[in-house]
Amino acid sequence: MIALADRHATQAGSVGRRQPASAHGPSPCDLARRWAAIGHIVAELPPTAHRPRRLARINVSIGRLPYATAPWAARFWEPQAPPGAQRVEWLLTSRRCLTCLEDALELLESTPGLVAEYAVA
Repeated sequence: MIALADRHATQAGSVGRRQPASAHGPSPCDLARRWAAIGHIVAELPPTAHRPRRLARINVSIGRLPYATAPWAARFWEPQAPPGAQRVEWLLTSRRCLTCLEDALELLESTPGLVAEYAVA
């Protein structure tokens, strides 16, 4: 988890990997996977040690996480990755209310290193 002032970023990992449920129910990632997409972006992903620079079409959803210190979250996920690439999935949490795509994108912009550039699709 990367602390960012009043925001936190959690890289959720691949969609197939499950995080343990808490005493309060499903994990935050499992809850977020139930949220419907509110928009889409095309993002340039910066290179990492495990991935070359590439473009990704990413869905965006927002919602509330019960029992969380930062109860609002935006989920960014890639429904299909190119052959040989790992799908992208991030769950970014915030103490600030997220009500629309613009709020989610502001949270993404305040999280360094996830995307180099993006455009709303």
